[in-house]
Amino acid sequence: MSPRLDNGIKLCHSLSCVARPRSLGFSPFPRIGDLEYVREQVLQAKVMAVLNHRDSPCRVWRNNVGMLKDARGIPVRYGLGVGSPDLVGLVLGSAQFLAVEIKTPTGRLSAEQDAWLSTIRRMGGIGLVMRSVEDAEKLVATLRASMQEAA
Repeated sequence: MSPRLDNGIKLCHSLSCVARPRSLGFSPFPRIGDLEYVREQVLQAKVMAVLNHRDSPCRVWRNNVGMLKDARGIPVRYGLGVGSPDLVGLVLGSAQFLAVEIKTPTGRLSAEQDAWLSTIRRMGGIGLVMRSVEDAEKLVATLRASMQEAA
């Protein structure tokens, strides 16, 4: 039986799982940087589930950012831009803009990410970094309390 990472991803220790030899750049074992990325993806999915729960006072969507080439080979950029938050959404009732950057406990914001979140806050939106599911639960509780106070 293959061991599993703390996020449930199965590690392969048999030769049958190797698609290409290591000499071609493939290894069945994640590199340290890859593990950080996998953890961030798992955390992001869990945070989205909390923020999009039917009882949550907000809705968020994934903001994919990148570039690809079209059929003619021309680069096409997508997403809000370099440094834009992982999740964007709205607070229900107030339509206040919500931007969430997902980071692992040891992850650091880039200068571009920090600038995006600062701009969003300066313009009256909610821009924050979440490092755990508990951070998402705290936001939901805070938003619920502020909605009850306003009512």
